[in-house]
Amino acid sequence: MFVGSIPFKALRADPRVSYTLQIQRKHYNPDPNRLSSNIQKSSSNIDSVYQLPPLPLVVNIHGSGRNAEKYRDRLKDFAHSEHVAVLAPLFLAGIYSYTDLENYELLGYKTMRSDLTLLQMLDEVAAR
Repeated sequence: MFVGSIPFKALRADPRVSYTLQIQRKHYNPDPNRLSSNIQKSSSNIDSVYQLPPLPLVVNIHGSGRNAEKYRDRLKDFAHSEHVAVLAPLFLAGIYSYTDLENYELLGYKTMRSDLTLLQMLDEVAAR
């Protein structure tokens, strides 16, 4: 559940919002804290994964149709070739009215701050 096309996960700071990730298995370091000069280099695959640097992150935000999964999948080959992870947020719609579809485009909308929500999402993903 930590590599490949990762299922949507609710944001801890605001469970109304979720996100999905695309992380290529061959570029994933399960514990970047183990990346150090103290680790003896080994030719085994188990040890070599801990020598991988943290992945840069590309954020791909959906349009009004809320197709975050499609946006994530479109960058699958890019993630592989450029050694990056892809984050595709899914911002809520229709909370205050049926026609409330573009609120995520605004910095502040009623009880939602999309900019701060995205920053919280980045913090959560970085911790993972």
